[in-house]
Amino acid sequence: MWGDQLAFNDHGDGYVFNPDLFITYDGGRHWAYVPQAGIVLSVETLGYSVWMLEADCAPANPQYCTLNLQTSADGGVSWSESPSQPHLDSVSFVPAAGGLLGQTWLVRTSQSSAYVLSNPVQNPFGAPDQAALAFTDNGGESWTTSEVPCGFDAQSVEMSAAPDGSLLALCAGEPGAGNQVKTVLRSSDHGQTWTTMVPYKTLVAIDDGYIG
Repeated sequence: MWGDQLAFNDHGDGYVFNPDLFITYDGGRHWAYVPQAGIVLSVETLGYSVWMLEADCAPANPQYCTLNLQTSADGGVSWSESPSQPHLDSVSFVPAAGGLLGQTWLVRTSQSSAYVLSNPVQNPFGAPDQAALAFTDNGGESWTTSEVPCGFDAQSVEMSAAPDGSLLALCAGEPGAGNQVKTVLRSSDHGQTWTTMVPYKTLVAIDDGYIG
């Protein structure tokens, strides 16, 4: 049992996660293990409102998993399933490694609105990889779905939301020998359409950074 990610709210409640979940209610002096049915991928807090995204993986094929969103209104004392689930297709990663390096799974933008993002999955017809994206603005009562079109053979996507509501997504390929293919996209309509800001290109690592 362990976790390698950390989140805190503004009341001193803390959450260590991925793959397990530990919670503190006293600013980190004491921690309690909170068993979960799946692998805890992300914990996002807004005051006492906490949303947690888990991956439920089939024992027969553990590389392919479904996403399950849990919510709490009391800082994680009690949890309930989201009123509906985003039901994104094909989430693929190695559970033993805790998911994919640099992958964003959950982005909250208010008490009732959030995005759930899958890792990029190759199109069965040979088209470039795309990552499934779901958005709710009513606390998970319903979801709209779209995709992040990475435009190349990507492994992971990092995504964030700006104060004006626009989204920025960074797709990244498999790193190797100091090289990694990346691209940057922007959306102003909750991910329904995307504009490529930086076309995909190979970036070369120098002193832990990247140059084009």
